[in-house]
Amino acid sequence: MSASQQRKHVDIEAELLLAAYARKLLNVHMSVGTAVIGGALLYEFVFPERAFLWCIVFLLVVMVFGYIECAAFARRAAGPLNVAFWSRVLFWQSTASGLSWASAPAVLILLSQEGAHAVMADLVHDHSHLDGPQLALLVGMLFGVGAIAMSSIAAQPKSLAGLLGAMFIPPALALGLSGELTLALVGGVLIAGMGFMIFVAFQSHAAMRQLLQTESDLRLMVSEANRAREQAVAAGEVKSQFLANMSHEIRTPMNGVLGMLQLLRRTELSGKQLDYASKGEAAASALLRLLDDFLDFAKIGAGKMSIHLQPLHLRELLGELVQILEATVGAKPVQLKLHIAPNVPHTVLGDALRLQQVLVNLGGNAVKFTPSGEVRIEIDCLSRSETLASLKFSVHDSGIGIAPDDQMRIFDGFSQAEASTTRRFGGTGLGLSISKQVVELMGGEISLASQLGQGSVFSFTLDFDLDPSLDSTFQSASTGIVDVPVQTVEPPPVGGTTASTARPKRLMGMRILLVEDNAINQQIARELLRSEGAVVTLADDGQQGVDAIADNPGGFDAVLMDLQMPVLDGFAATQAIRQLESQRATTRTPIVAMTANTSNKDRQDCLDAGMDDHVGKPFNLTKLVGALVAASQRRK
Repeated sequence: MSASQQRKHVDIEAELLLAAYARKLLNVHMSVGTAVIGGALLYEFVFPERAFLWCIVFLLVVMVFGYIECAAFARRAAGPLNVAFWSRVLFWQSTASGLSWASAPAVLILLSQEGAHAVMADLVHDHSHLDGPQLALLVGMLFGVGAIAMSSIAAQPKSLAGLLGAMFIPPALALGLSGELTLALVGGVLIAGMGFMIFVAFQSHAAMRQLLQTESDLRLMVSEANRAREQAVAAGEVKSQFLANMSHEIRTPMNGVLGMLQLLRRTELSGKQLDYASKGEAAASALLRLLDDFLDFAKIGAGKMSIHLQPLHLRELLGELVQILEATVGAKPVQLKLHIAPNVPHTVLGDALRLQQVLVNLGGNAVKFTPSGEVRIEIDCLSRSETLASLKFSVHDSGIGIAPDDQMRIFDGFSQAEASTTRRFGGTGLGLSISKQVVELMGGEISLASQLGQGSVFSFTLDFDLDPSLDSTFQSASTGIVDVPVQTVEPPPVGGTTASTARPKRLMGMRILLVEDNAINQQIARELLRSEGAVVTLADDGQQGVDAIADNPGGFDAVLMDLQMPVLDGFAATQAIRQLESQRATTRTPIVAMTANTSNKDRQDCLDAGMDDHVGKPFNLTKLVGALVAASQRRK
């Protein structure tokens, strides 16, 4: 037997012993009651007084020891149970109890015989002969006490066998020595009953042992499952932390690459140089999207992606979507169209980041797989009440379409319609898989209708909560087509005229404190913000940012705050600034997080820390400007 099996055996024996002692005290109480009732019934009828008293004393002494035994077991020292010792104690106390119960019937049976009358005439009453009812009462008492014992110590069949043997054998022998066939048969019945009860006790013990074995196995399985779950959770946390760190570490240099390319395009460049810079920026943006897809796919697999409900302004979201898709179209002969039903709400409660992610994936695929023609995005309101709207989003294209056999696996990870699609159009095949799972997280289901050579339609329906206090609907023409205002994307420079192209400065005169420890990111943000007319002050870490606010109260219209910095990180710096403003009763300075930590949780952590908004790196200049303008307006 192995060590683990030995431990399991000992544990089961301990459980069985505990079960026996748990009911033993009840057995003692019931035995006392039975002794009192039986003694009262037999005393006046047949029993020699002195013999009766000695049997009662013997029985009471044994019962007192039973109480002492139960009390000692209950007060035993904490720690492992000494199964062998307490099993012996239980056996000998049970055997003594059986003898105490056997003494009175055995003596009574012996004294009721004719020979005993002659020898012990002074002790035996004239009516000491047992007749049928009295004998039946004695036998019934013995079987009753045996049944009580079975109910209490069946978990220890050896102890039960000792009790039953000591209790049944002496009366059975006394009956057998009587010389009367009827009494001998009654003695045989006692022996048979004893044997049956012992057999039942061992069967019950085996069943209890098997049950405890099963429970032990189940506990072991549950323990192993919990341990495996804890390990899986720990591994998931490590994986999530690794993904978050990798996202941050990759996004930080990517912010430098894309930022420098943006700055480069704003300088005087030749046509060839501009072409190189533009294509490099496009390649870097594609790499960033690929990174996002891999990270999102890993988050979904780890169950770490969640939906955060906030006021979602559909007009703004769709405007950004059109800008992104227009940049994707480039010089292709593809027309973008946007159809919005008149009763579509203006503002709903939803996750703008995740909804835009799905629409960008579907719209980007539509543009990618449409050599010429049109891509149309439709939003319909299927039903609407004051608190709930059901919106259907559809992306139509006139592209290459998808064969029926390939439609079954198009939403699988790392899968495209066919191998030639990857060679011809590129991509990992993650976009649709992520879109499907994100839509399901938001409570919807994505569907596909497509024919080869005739285009595809991807659609999904989502239910959004409405806030009656928010702007209700678009005001649109009866045709259901809504013109979404799109901010003009900066046109590509021609022949070195970039730097001199007149553009409106959207941050003219805004005083911005830039708290950033990375020199490259400092340069990118400073120059891009200055190109928009902002006055930028630099702080190399969080403590310097707090000092700048303390030295110049009210001197900044907004703060751009990185999160991972030396001395004080962005969270601690924000809390210090908020505490300083509270102590001085000065105006609250808007703080916008600008960080490579871009998850929804990161955004919520920033808001919870006292920041006003969150912009991810690599940042989109238009989004950054919009966040700064919005924060500045809230301050006023």
